[in-house]
Amino acid sequence: MEHINEHLRKHLQIMMPWDNFLNNSNTQKDERDYIKIISKVIEKMGGRIGSHAPSQQSKDIRNVIFPSAPFPVTYECKKSKSHYMLNDTVPNEGDNYYYIFINTKNKSIIIKHCKFMISKKYNYKRENIESIKKIYEDTMEFIEHAVIEGKITYYEYGQLLKRTIKFPNGLKSRPRPNWSISLQDHE
Repeated sequence: MEHINEHLRKHLQIMMPWDNFLNNSNTQKDERDYIKIISKVIEKMGGRIGSHAPSQQSKDIRNVIFPSAPFPVTYECKKSKSHYMLNDTVPNEGDNYYYIFINTKNKSIIIKHCKFMISKKYNYKRENIESIKKIYEDTMEFIEHAVIEGKITYYEYGQLLKRTIKFPNGLKSRPRPNWSISLQDHE
């Protein structure tokens, strides 16, 4: 699979319209453009694309079958000038897909299997992980009740979730609240 991805990377490096990337808030336009280019290159290489992800979903190009690949391949595409935003999803241990990282500042492309982000450094027993999850859930419930009871303001709650955590494998996470409100018209 590595030789296919290297061939794909080299073609994409040449085909990318580097000067056309906006690098502003209109990321969806750029995303449509580079996914279209990546798809064309895959097809020129003899690949058949199973499907594309619906808008705002992960794994952009799914179930690609290359003539010389032993199994279908899925790609998640990310564009950035420096740090790639992974949004709310990072690979799970059983995941099997590739990232195509497009760096518009350096005009470079890197293709990596998602497993490079999965840390094997910690060897916790499963019951310890379940305990950690339970502590987190209990803490979040405690904080929720503190907000409802007025002991913590909405603002303070939001600030609690904006702490950036840096992991040793280069990943950074900044949990953030995603606020929404339902308003009903009263006559």
